[in-house]
Amino acid sequence: MKKLINIVIGFLVLSMSMANVTLSFGEVSDSQIEVIADNPNDEIAGFQFVVAANGNFEVTGASGGSSYEAGMSVSTSSTGTVLGFSLTGASIPVGNGVLTVLDVSHSGSPSTVCLSGAVISDPSASNVDVGYGDCIEFPPPLPPATLSFGEGDLGTIEVLIDSETDIAGFQFDLSDIPDAIDITGASGGASEEAGFNVTSSGTTVLGFSLTGATIPAGSHVLTILTYSFPTGDTEACLDNAVVSSIDGENIPVLYGDCLEIVIPPVTLSFGNVNGSNIDILMDSPYEVAGFQFDVDDNPDVLSVVGTDGGAAQEAGFNVSTSGTTVLGFSLTGATISAGDYTLTTITLDPIAATTLCLDGAVLSSPSGSSLPVAYGACLDYPPVTLTIGEVTGDGLEIFMDNPLDVAGFQFDVTYDQSAINLTGASGGSSEESGFSVSTSATTVIGFSLTGASIDAGNGVLVLLAFEGFGESEICLGNAIISDPSGNGASVQYGDCIVASFNKPEVTIDDPTDGSIVVANNLEVSVSSANLSDGDHYHAYIDGEMTGMYYEDTFSIEVSPGEHTLTVTVADASHTLYTNEEATATASFNFTNPGDVNQDGNLNVLDIVSTVNYILGALSPTDLQYAAADNNSDGLLNVLDIVLIVNLILNN
Repeated sequence: MKKLINIVIGFLVLSMSMANVTLSFGEVSDSQIEVIADNPNDEIAGFQFVVAANGNFEVTGASGGSSYEAGMSVSTSSTGTVLGFSLTGASIPVGNGVLTVLDVSHSGSPSTVCLSGAVISDPSASNVDVGYGDCIEFPPPLPPATLSFGEGDLGTIEVLIDSETDIAGFQFDLSDIPDAIDITGASGGASEEAGFNVTSSGTTVLGFSLTGATIPAGSHVLTILTYSFPTGDTEACLDNAVVSSIDGENIPVLYGDCLEIVIPPVTLSFGNVNGSNIDILMDSPYEVAGFQFDVDDNPDVLSVVGTDGGAAQEAGFNVSTSGTTVLGFSLTGATISAGDYTLTTITLDPIAATTLCLDGAVLSSPSGSSLPVAYGACLDYPPVTLTIGEVTGDGLEIFMDNPLDVAGFQFDVTYDQSAINLTGASGGSSEESGFSVSTSATTVIGFSLTGASIDAGNGVLVLLAFEGFGESEICLGNAIISDPSGNGASVQYGDCIVASFNKPEVTIDDPTDGSIVVANNLEVSVSSANLSDGDHYHAYIDGEMTGMYYEDTFSIEVSPGEHTLTVTVADASHTLYTNEEATATASFNFTNPGDVNQDGNLNVLDIVSTVNYILGALSPTDLQYAAADNNSDGLLNVLDIVLIVNLILNN
């Protein structure tokens, strides 16, 4: 028997696979259905098939397709039978296409429509095997709409809709696990723009129009939900949606991803430290109606002895302390707004090296709910601050701001070792306290062999000496600071700096910038610093080199007129130093004594010009006046004329 069943099944499969024509449905509209014929082997000379359907469905006609193109007569009956043939012997050629297009009518619930009972004849009147495609639903279901979450903040979230059909009404639920939130309102979005009435209740949102308005097809923010404050993290999902077209048809609904709602905590942390005072910072996304926290230290040596200022004081909170606990609340119902604030500033006693941590916090919302809390990093107290000062003649200043006595220190110095090298350290409070201070290439260490310490305060700790020449970024790090009990203090650092070391410098002392020089030659005097063996000066007048000079005073021949003197330090191989300090400039007006008319010659013309100046016939320029004032007494008179005559006569 089993063998017989297998033979029958095999025969049926073989028969289906050997079908020479396959009939199936094509495109479907509101009133028409395409019937597709796939006849790869045989021409079709005639056909007959039944369109079977449940419900109020009727085939009312058929037209078009390959049967029409072949000139066939196609008729239909109320029972769903479709008959097509040719009175002229024409046939439908081999191929795959629309056989005919059915005209249909329908009312009520959707119908399941299938093809069956087909008889297809080839041109020789032979019956052709027939297979069938899938049944269809008519009318075809509306394309699904997609509901999903959009953007939002804690307490609000957009609900998005993407629909190919105009929407006349909607309803959906917002569910979450655990059940921690309730919908408190819905507004805005395309539903408000369309004038929909939108209401919410707990977990359900309902929207529709009393005027027949619709939300147009497309992608929109459907509405914006507000929801109650959850007490912990939760996952919210959209489900149980019903969306209606203008005809009251149900639009299928797909859903986007669920929404992870993570409740951010209120963060308490330490802020600025100023001696015994420490700011307590609060970063809260919620209003805070009260707070309590502990300040723990290890070792247990400190107490909170007071609080002041901050957002707690501004809100009128009563803030009190007891041991290591701080408590704040309002007797008037005031709250501290959401935001990032200095909550309060605590005062500790005594000042001693320890590690402080915040814990045991309880924060209340205005409704009395407990708010989640997170803590910032613990604080090594009190912090000692190391900063870099300036490069002085005695070295690079290292400042220390230490709110507690310091019995020893160690820190690293990073810099460009191809340009400079750390060679020593001296001075500052470490030397005043009798510390022994030593250095390696990158580390400075200081301590006392007698148990002395550096008093709490702020000042230059030590001056670092460097050899070499150049510019380098210098940073401090890896510091260890010990108090007299051997406890390590926390350390914070100032900014790195860029400093220049041992760069050659030159300054033109004479001529001064903007001066008038009356002389036979320009006498130059310079000052310098940080010059090495073989370093010397290159001098230029108006960009033209006049020579190389190895003394701080030298003479240059200069023609009358306005000039610019440039002096640059060069090394032993005559390579110019490029740092800004290695070059100096000065502008000056130059003239020879008695050369009043600035022609480079001494003759009677200069005498006549001087006489005219004395008599007031001409007004000299400052340079002409200086050239004529040969005795440099600030006056022009006959004495200057006599001197010019002597100069002309070389007397």
